[in-house]
Amino acid sequence: MKYTLFIFFIILLLGCGKDNIKITEEPQLIWSTPLKKDTLSASMTPIIYQNTVLHTQTNIASYYHPIVAYDKNTGEKLWSWSDYLGYAEGIYGTNTATTLKDNIFVFATHIGVYALDVLNGQTLWKTDYGGLNGDRDITSFENIIFHIEAQPDRSEYYLRMADIYTGNWQTIYITKEKDDFIPSLRPPACYIDNNGDTLLLITNNLYNFELQKGNPELICYNLTKKEEVYKIETTPLNPGYGIVREPLIYNDKAYLHVGPFMYCYDIITGQLVWSKRLRDIVGLISFIIAEERLFVGIEGTSPLLYALNPDNGYHLWQIE
Repeated sequence: MKYTLFIFFIILLLGCGKDNIKITEEPQLIWSTPLKKDTLSASMTPIIYQNTVLHTQTNIASYYHPIVAYDKNTGEKLWSWSDYLGYAEGIYGTNTATTLKDNIFVFATHIGVYALDVLNGQTLWKTDYGGLNGDRDITSFENIIFHIEAQPDRSEYYLRMADIYTGNWQTIYITKEKDDFIPSLRPPACYIDNNGDTLLLITNNLYNFELQKGNPELICYNLTKKEEVYKIETTPLNPGYGIVREPLIYNDKAYLHVGPFMYCYDIITGQLVWSKRLRDIVGLISFIIAEERLFVGIEGTSPLLYALNPDNGYHLWQIE
């Protein structure tokens, strides 16, 4: 019996040693497809949905910016879509927020919001802004999509929502200019509380251009009861910092940044759990939570990646 255990132990040691040796082949090209050769262009990051790859280009001096679908496995062109409401429309960059659900691809431009069927490239619905200015970012939760529109003079901003299947919009929250501070709403993040109510976590960047001061807000709106739960200032007046993305929700807390500051709030009460100032400004979308760590990337001449404890903001490590 002892001899058998000894042999088994030796085999385990040898097996562990072999696992550390990794031999990989050179990557092989599976397929490629030509795009457009005769003009300079900028392209978005491809979007992969099941077996379909969505791609588009912004071609210089061209008003034609189609969305093209390719088979993920073969590169075969499946369809091309350009059913826009106006000219010079398209998904202009990788920072444009989109959503995909039940084969429905939704995105926004400076003229309208569009929903396409990914399977066949057909337009499901499209809506314009009716004289308002529209944001290119959208967020979604289950069957609901959220979008921001504003008066041309930016004196009022509107949070609107629609069913992803119909595109029938309704305004659910309005914010207005106050004491020469111009509002700027961002699309919300969603949270379900213990009562089953849907809470929207909305950020609003109030800014005074004459003073060059910002006063960002975090707003909690109960969509189920259609009432504002709380509105809090995230920082005192600061030199131009604002919130540029929706809050990140994790373990009943909301995380957001203003300039070089990271904040963590209790979603139900709106109480500040912790705050932390980092070396430089946090990147536009540069924080995620994974493996029970909050990873934050900062910009500047010496960019860093931080790892923080999301419960208390404790600094775990940082690397250049």
